Amino acid sequence: MRPKVTQLYQVYLLHFDEPVRHASHYMGICKSARLHWRMLEHQRGVGASLTAEVAALGVGFSLVCTWFTDSPAIERELKDAKGFKKHCPICSPTADLERKRLVLKHYPPLLPRLPFETLDIERQPKSGRYQK
Repeated sequence: MRPKVTQLYQVYLLHFDEPVRHASHYMGICKSARLHWRMLEHQRGVGASLTAEVAALGVGFSLVCTWFTDSPAIERELKDAKGFKKHCPICSPTADLERKRLVLKHYPPLLPRLPFETLDIERQPKSGRYQK
């Protein structure tokens, strides 16, 4: 009989280069072997709505630390505790190192930053030629 293999997960913390609305951090979870691919998905704007907004605005982010776990429950525990800044070594250099591994890998934005007017389609003047 085969021994049961325990799935390893990584909880990760992202620090945005610039705050987006109310957030300057994002915490997520993925299978341990998928961490690099998950970062590329966030960079492309696929997955979480917050990181999709960050990618659309052309803001980069850094992967600052990870936690290895065999249960996804630790992500919920960390999110419920709030205060991502206390875990971020960029925001608080004296962040405690308990149970986490510092990474500090930067992911630049893939798209160039666009002027605000091009993002706000609703307010752009409409040509009379195409109006009904």
